[in-house]
Amino acid sequence: MVKITLPGFYGQMPTPRADGTPGLRPATPLEYLDRLALSNRIFADDFRVMGIVDDRAGPRIVISQPVVVGERPENGEIDAYMEALGFSRLTNKSMFVRENDLIGVFDGHQGNFLRGATGQIFAIDVIPVRIGPALWRAIQLQRAFPP
Repeated sequence: MVKITLPGFYGQMPTPRADGTPGLRPATPLEYLDRLALSNRIFADDFRVMGIVDDRAGPRIVISQPVVVGERPENGEIDAYMEALGFSRLTNKSMFVRENDLIGVFDGHQGNFLRGATGQIFAIDVIPVRIGPALWRAIQLQRAFPP
């Protein structure tokens, strides 16, 4: 499957909000590419950068990835899959954290996972990131005071 970003838009990036809890902001092109590389490493994905389109409205990044056909898994299946990869879910959130290397996976709701014909779970369109100090503090605050 070939995907092309919107002109000048490269997805979103987790960041601390004014209240200190995790939120999202527009990602830079480099952050977008870093997320693809992390996804390849964490989930054994096969994202490939094919090029850049110079659109009048802004640059667009062209990527390819294998097509996955499947059904939406239950939250318990997603949790088991992510736990097998070393992640734990933040309470009542679509955020996962792997504390041993400070990697986070955001936007991890049911709509961003598929269960293939063999039962294998696939992460689709999640936001994997390296967690810096400010985001780590926001995650800790979220853990201490869940909504």
